[in-house]
Amino acid sequence: MKTILFIALTVLLFVVSAQADDAININGYGKAIWGMSEDEVLKAEQGRVIKFDKPAKYLNSTAPIGIDEINVGTDKFKVYYLFDDKSRKLEQVNLAGLEENNELINARTFTTILKLLTEKYGPPTFIKANSNASWKLSRTLINLTHQYIRQMMTQVVISYKPLQSSIDNSKDL
Repeated sequence: MKTILFIALTVLLFVVSAQADDAININGYGKAIWGMSEDEVLKAEQGRVIKFDKPAKYLNSTAPIGIDEINVGTDKFKVYYLFDDKSRKLEQVNLAGLEENNELINARTFTTILKLLTEKYGPPTFIKANSNASWKLSRTLINLTHQYIRQMMTQVVISYKPLQSSIDNSKDL
């Protein structure tokens, strides 16, 4: 009887532990997984993601698809799915806050998103005052930044990228 009880408790503990780990084992953003093609992301996120009329261009990647507006907490963001220019595979997802003029609103937004991400993934692995925080999960690196250039621009950005890419980028340091 004790053996059966021990096995049952072990299985229950394993199931509860696996469910708790799901939040920190993300391998992409939403239903999109790192390394997917544009068509695969459109299919996975069917009805949520659209093709942009004019793709956003980044250093070595392009964001031809995304979400025009989503709510995160009480704030609105635009989502950009970034694909590597060479491989055409998903390498990053950026959520850019739609507020670009009011630094005080974005300071509050940063604090709110910091709280939400901390509730979901635990304390950040890195934090700098009210401007930057990072979560290093098992497969994904999440960065939260409040960009502010006095009298020019202010924006809150949440970026998701595969953890391996940041390891690869710093291997020769």
